[in-house]
Amino acid sequence: LPEPIDVAAEQLLGEIRARLRYLVDVGLGYLTLDRQSRTLSGGEVQRINLTTALGTSLVNTLFVLDEPSIGLHPRDMGRVIEVMHRLRDAGNSLLVVEHDPQIMLEADRLLDLGPGAGERGGEIVYYGPPAGVRDAPGSLTGEYLAGRRVVALSRPAPAAGAGVAHAVRPSSMLMLRGARAHNLKDIDVAIPLRRLVCITGVSGSGKSTLVENVLYPALAKAFGKASEAPGAFSGLEGAGNLDDVVLVDQSRIGRTTRSTPASYVGALDVIRGLFAAAPESLVRRYTPGTFSFNSGTGRCPTCG
Repeated sequence: LPEPIDVAAEQLLGEIRARLRYLVDVGLGYLTLDRQSRTLSGGEVQRINLTTALGTSLVNTLFVLDEPSIGLHPRDMGRVIEVMHRLRDAGNSLLVVEHDPQIMLEADRLLDLGPGAGERGGEIVYYGPPAGVRDAPGSLTGEYLAGRRVVALSRPAPAAGAGVAHAVRPSSMLMLRGARAHNLKDIDVAIPLRRLVCITGVSGSGKSTLVENVLYPALAKAFGKASEAPGAFSGLEGAGNLDDVVLVDQSRIGRTTRSTPASYVGALDVIRGLFAAAPESLVRRYTPGTFSFNSGTGRCPTCG
């Protein structure tokens, strides 16, 4: 900036530098500032949300964090824990809903609800220092943290088919060549089909870019679906071995606030059809739409 820099500009620069320092502190120093936020991975968004909390400079405030570890690699957990400790040490209170053992064991107090889900839940199973939950009777969390229970791993299917030692046939592969969007360095990726394939790596390494910004839009385009333009790549081979592509992401499942699990999976369509087929409905010329949540005379007139 040209001299002389006045007091207002000094304050502005100070604030900007502080915010940028927070981004570096949580491990996001590799991001370019002109990167659109919708292209960021889940882990990157979570950490930016934390820097927003840091940047408020609030004290005597209750921060409620809903699973801040979502999308984060274990390498990045330490940085998130450090941010939370800084918020606490500044005179704030933090209430964190979390499953990650690293964050749970760093808490000052741990509240474990259970003992199960649904009607078997709703009770306080343990409340106290995190280390004590390992010996809490009836706590599933404590059972797993203590190692008395473990998640049983099934044997992965061999990539070339049962009992076959040769390489996977090209006809059973999906090949993406020359992916170079954002920080992908012109890579070729071969994905075996009819397998459960996991793509892993530290937060920000390019996983979401590869799958959500390049591979999915490229396949959607190949199947004639409406989609955003895929990130830069050289070629896609093997799409003919698939019938369709479906993206399951972290966006909310219903378009309206009235959406429920039953309506989303289509169970209520069947129920409305049964109502419409009842003799009285046929006499009154009711259709399945009559029994809609959102409109119609078939719903309860009192509660709607």
